Amino acid sequence: MDDSTPVAAVSAAFLDALARQDFERLGACFHPAPRARLLTPSALAMPRDAAGVGDRFRQWFGEADVFDVDQADVCIIGSENGDISGPCISLRYRIQLREHGGWYACEQQAYCWAQDGLIERIDLLCSGYQPIPAPIQVER
Repeated sequence: MDDSTPVAAVSAAFLDALARQDFERLGACFHPAPRARLLTPSALAMPRDAAGVGDRFRQWFGEADVFDVDQADVCIIGSENGDISGPCISLRYRIQLREHGGWYACEQQAYCWAQDGLIERIDLLCSGYQPIPAPIQVER
């Protein structure tokens, strides 16, 4: 995806901040008062501000000592010239992480709408932490 458009730029910034576990920068990708619905297997969170969105990601992933976004897909649904709220951005990513000695995979699918370079709305569905075997270390 070409990062020269505002939609592409905010998508890339979100994924980069997530991959770096930089939750303050992730929160900065959002409008100050976003419409956020974040559904996990155990709860629905609806943070009311950008910092709250970043804090929710910190709660989910902040204790991981190994964190790898090993797959990510971004797809624009609709046209940037269409609706006043901009096109729908589909973000899907898979994370492998180690937390408290256990290895897990987690997938999230988010649909976002951005305007003026910030995410104004996010509807996110999370798989929750799914236990996986420890990755095999390959000597190089």
